[in-house]
Amino acid sequence: MSRLRELGKTGVKIPAIGLGCMGMSDFYGPADEAENLKVLNHAIDIKCVFWDTAVGVILTILHG
Repeated sequence: MSRLRELGKTGVKIPAIGLGCMGMSDFYGPADEAENLKVLNHAIDIKCVFWDTAVGVILTILHG
């Protein structure tokens, strides 16, 4: 696992390296679910514990 860093001034510690998941949404065009699952499974295999999903969560909240 990568070194931990503080998230802003929250006191929350997260890994310095993570998986950005925005490209797995339809934001850039049609998502490929099979490819996304391969990426997520690989992230699990290499013990990636920080998945940045913030934009997708915000879009879901705003647009249902």
